[in-house]
Amino acid sequence: MLQIIRSKVGSWVVKILFAVLIVSFAVWGIGDLFRDRGPDQTVAEVGDIEISLQAVNSAFQNDVNQMRQIFGPEFGAEQAISMGMLDQTVERLVNGALLDNLIAEAGIAPSQEAVAQAISRQPMFQGATGSFDAARFRQVLGASGLTEGAYVALLRNDLARQQIVGAVSAGAEPPTVLVSALHRYRDETRTATLVPVPLSAVEEVPEPSEEELQSFYEANPALFEAPEYRVLTVASLSAADLAEGESVGEDLVRAEYDARIEEFETPEMRAFDQVVVEDQETAARIAEAAREAGSLQAGLETLENTEASVIALESAPREVMLPQLAEAGFALEESGVSEPVESPFGWHVLAVTEIASGGTVPFEEARAEIEQDLKLESALDSLFEIANQIEDGLAGGSGLDEIATQFGLETVTTPPVARDGSVRDDAEMPDLQAQEDVLAEAFQLAEGETSRLTDTADGVYFLVRADEIIEPQVRPIEEVRTELLEAWRAAERDRMAQEIAADVAARLTAGDDPATIAADLGLPEPATATFHRDGSDAGDWPTTLVDALFAAESGDTATVPMPEDGHVAALLTDITVPEATDDEAAEALAAEAETAIGNDLAAQFTEALRREVGVEIHRDTLEQYYRQG
Repeated sequence: MLQIIRSKVGSWVVKILFAVLIVSFAVWGIGDLFRDRGPDQTVAEVGDIEISLQAVNSAFQNDVNQMRQIFGPEFGAEQAISMGMLDQTVERLVNGALLDNLIAEAGIAPSQEAVAQAISRQPMFQGATGSFDAARFRQVLGASGLTEGAYVALLRNDLARQQIVGAVSAGAEPPTVLVSALHRYRDETRTATLVPVPLSAVEEVPEPSEEELQSFYEANPALFEAPEYRVLTVASLSAADLAEGESVGEDLVRAEYDARIEEFETPEMRAFDQVVVEDQETAARIAEAAREAGSLQAGLETLENTEASVIALESAPREVMLPQLAEAGFALEESGVSEPVESPFGWHVLAVTEIASGGTVPFEEARAEIEQDLKLESALDSLFEIANQIEDGLAGGSGLDEIATQFGLETVTTPPVARDGSVRDDAEMPDLQAQEDVLAEAFQLAEGETSRLTDTADGVYFLVRADEIIEPQVRPIEEVRTELLEAWRAAERDRMAQEIAADVAARLTAGDDPATIAADLGLPEPATATFHRDGSDAGDWPTTLVDALFAAESGDTATVPMPEDGHVAALLTDITVPEATDDEAAEALAAEAETAIGNDLAAQFTEALRREVGVEIHRDTLEQYYRQG
């Protein structure tokens, strides 16, 4: 096997993730996806294999759905694309196709026995006894929409891929000398004395000259650049707009009220003070004392040898309380105190502190809300029909103005507006429905271009046209003088703090006591910290400090900026390199190294396959499809 594979590839030169090579059972059907091509929508060509847009979209949607389990239901395709997930999906399919190409060329075919063993080992196909269950096998395949033949074909292909990957990564076990070297490198620590120099250490910043301001202005144009502005025309329509013209009959409103009556019913709510103790006798004493004193708290204060305390229970309906407590508590009169009640948590005494009576909102009070809901429901149906007609009009060549007139869309023209919604020259920005969505769409358009019809989560449909694009430009110095002064002072204060840090570093090198240096310059007390190479124990110290210390020799000094406040001077006082590691740690490190070496081998192998077979990715097809939604 290994000789066959090695004969197909050249040298191995780059690294990519090993994991992208294997298509697991979690993405069944990937082989069929390669062959399920949409018309003239090829995203990638891998030798003779074409990967269709439909295949990419199916796999990408599966990836997005998996991420929703982590980030929640709001996570969508747009966020996934911004995170690079679409590119990762394409790469995964390309790598799978590379392996499939090699499988076909080399004639790799797992035996029937290997396929049968793989099926029998799958937990999803095992019955209660832990052995293969044919009935369950058929049931799972049926639920997945797969025939037995299709599944066996996919499994055989997956096993062939695993044979290739296993052969490539065979022999990846790291030698002991490598594990030892990795341990010494990874677990080396550096200890340093740190003297922070916050910006507050700079007592006074002198006023700048005009020449200094002009020089700073010219050296930092991005600080004073006006953003890109766009003049937009927006046409929009929402269900709320259409609902204003809808009418709903009295009978329909009344029927809806009856159908939704539970929404308008409010249960009785009660709030309590509660005491929980371990035994009934103590609870009875507390209840009696509370009745005599007028409250649980006052009753507890009259008792000796009790560590019980009052717990306030917020107002709630009967349904959310423990049944035992609800029965006793909701039977009390206002300010009443219950008899001891037992629950799994102990013995309770309840005292009512508030009662809010339940009731039903009368029809006349609920009428307006129900009528509006029914109007919106009817308007949504109309809105969907109008949206289809608008799309037909756009497809037929109609422009935004024509569409707006034909369908009665509200049209608004904006002053020059930036992506964040700010406007130029303090102009007044008109109210825009779904403004954030409109601006996001508008700033993807070329000048004069009209967007597609876009709908939002709030049920607003809109078209937007970029009438004019005003490129970013540096504002004149007269307009930004206040900002210029503030920016110059901040930069100068930071420069002066850096000079103080450099002076501290020089004194540390000379052997001065860190505490004395800090006291002389009015700086915070020095600190001592020990760091690992990966910066995992850096805490609030910047990772650039860790990098500087690991590039230094013992006794060297370094100065680096703090993320938000000044600089820090550091003296490297100790370098500790571990000599040996225990067996358990060595085994874990060896496993990590083995995985890393296997990843490298697979990465280089895949890169060699790409060069030999040839891979062409049509990114314009992807961009056009996902831009259109």
